[in-house]
Amino acid sequence: MKKICANPECRKEFESNYKNKRFCCKECGKKVFYQEHKEYWNHEPKRKKEAEQKRIKAENDAKKEKRREPRIVKSHGGKITGGFDYFMISTN
Repeated sequence: MKKICANPECRKEFESNYKNKRFCCKECGKKVFYQEHKEYWNHEPKRKKEAEQKRIKAENDAKKEKRREPRIVKSHGGKITGGFDYFMISTN
């Protein structure tokens, strides 16, 4: 019976006596198997990457929020002499 190779890169037509044969050669089978199972060999699973990204986003949001808080700013109030007067300003 004629079949078409299940490897998307190959797609050759081949002859087989077995109904469950999917690939024209062993190399095609190995390539597709690796593509289907490569998440198992990945050193950092997707969940860890997502958790790391979520942690970094939370840290960045905390930094942004901290920058938005009002600050005490030194001002000379138009005077060149002596001390400083302090007042609150909003950076929003």
